[in-house]
Amino acid sequence: MLIPAAALLLRWSSVARMLRLGIAEADRLPELAAGLYDVLFGTALGDLTSHLVTVPGLETGEAEAAANDLIGLVVHPALPRLLFGIGPSVDEMPEEARLDAEVDLDRIRRLVRIVMPQSTAKNIHE
Repeated sequence: MLIPAAALLLRWSSVARMLRLGIAEADRLPELAAGLYDVLFGTALGDLTSHLVTVPGLETGEAEAAANDLIGLVVHPALPRLLFGIGPSVDEMPEEARLDAEVDLDRIRRLVRIVMPQSTAKNIHE
């Protein structure tokens, strides 16, 4: 449930404020910006890469490339809309139990099939 959880967290207003802060202060506080990036994207990339090595059995480099592609496709266009304040956001932290209702899982499965046509989207998503 890693990819859907990340997609849902992008709608949380606290994430939007944190991302904007990291971008605004990146020149002045590069360590802060790097830390925020690692927390928000580096962790997701590492976890998804590990999952893709384990479940479909990809080699590490191939898994990392697929994870980067998937994360990029899933967060777009929600991330730019969030950063510019033109997309909907929520004030409460999203509940993982509501993923099926809050996230377009069919879209994510379709994106997985695009990035990894040799694997089944259902197996990777679980």
